[in-house]
Amino acid sequence: MINIKTIEKGLLDSDKYVRKAAIMAARYQSHNADVIDDWWHSEDVNFKIASCFSYLGANRMLPKQKVAKVIHECAKLYGDEFASNLLLAGYKRDAILTRMYPEEEFSQYYSVKLLKKCANTIPIAAPIITKWLDSPEWYHQCLALYVLARQEAKGFVPISYIYPALENMDKAVREAGVEALRNIGPSMNFMAVKFINPLNSSSVRETLMHVCQGRKDIILPLNPNRMLRGELMAVRGLSVEEETVLKWEKGTTKERAAALYARADEPNLPYVVIERGLRDGDSLLREAALIVSRTHGYPPYHSFKPKKTVFKKCVGDVILEAEIPESAEIRGDGRDGARANRAIIKSIENDYCGEKIGIAFYDCSTEYRVGDTVEINDFDMSLEECASGFHFFENHKLAKSFYY
Repeated sequence: MINIKTIEKGLLDSDKYVRKAAIMAARYQSHNADVIDDWWHSEDVNFKIASCFSYLGANRMLPKQKVAKVIHECAKLYGDEFASNLLLAGYKRDAILTRMYPEEEFSQYYSVKLLKKCANTIPIAAPIITKWLDSPEWYHQCLALYVLARQEAKGFVPISYIYPALENMDKAVREAGVEALRNIGPSMNFMAVKFINPLNSSSVRETLMHVCQGRKDIILPLNPNRMLRGELMAVRGLSVEEETVLKWEKGTTKERAAALYARADEPNLPYVVIERGLRDGDSLLREAALIVSRTHGYPPYHSFKPKKTVFKKCVGDVILEAEIPESAEIRGDGRDGARANRAIIKSIENDYCGEKIGIAFYDCSTEYRVGDTVEINDFDMSLEECASGFHFFENHKLAKSFYY
């Protein structure tokens, strides 16, 4: 058995891993109640944490004093996983939730993480869930909603349990409601129409849209002009009337993007529709067109056919010889330069500081080496010349004379 002095020495150690080990040792050792009480009244938070674990190890109720702040400090010092051990142990000893989570003292940021951990571990009866959902305290509601979000809750949870949370004034409750709806909503029968409105947060609207995907029995009153990027993407898979799609195709940029997503799974979608989006000046529409294009397996768009070998100038008069693969998106006319989202470095002319390496002009940090396959993830799909991509020339002389 580890004696008191050894544990106390460990609690004062400068290494946090030694302190954590001392805290865990305090939990599994039998100590005098007076010692544990002294630790609880110590100014050092490590002693307070150890005292809480000791109370649990001794199969005693947590002290009546509020310990929420101690759990909060435990999470800050040693992480949420470690702090959750204390919380879960408290449940195993029938500790009372409100004794551990007084709302005026507990940090919302840490407690939400701990509540998620508890919800996935602790078996909680349906009457308790109902009681917590009716509670005025946000942490009761969050815990109940995270329990409802578990997979085994599918099929028997009334949607009426979740709806009130989606419009709650507390952000933590709304987010818990969104997670519950995201996990169990697709298996439920409900009417979501009245919840797709401007008063809901974007995350609530987007989640409700995802839940309704593939549901032919639900037609949502959608307004693309009020949507953010995630909501526009969520239009895909929803039931949208053909008349509405035709109207969107003649409307604003967001409406045209929504129309593309609405037609994403349409068999034999004409490539001209996608190509028009790829050429658009707005990134939202270009992104929609690219996603739909990949869905249908259409070939990438080439504004011209580059030569087998192209050239790119780098820092220090280094010239790259590269090949643009057929799978690349290509923009430009080839005369004054062009760009692509993919390239293969074949050889390097000259060297930089004695090394065969190319350094990009635009950030002076991107490196190119022979054999590299360059991938531009944020490639600009527009026809703009000065935009993101692997810039190159078909003519060696033009590349060599290029000045950044």
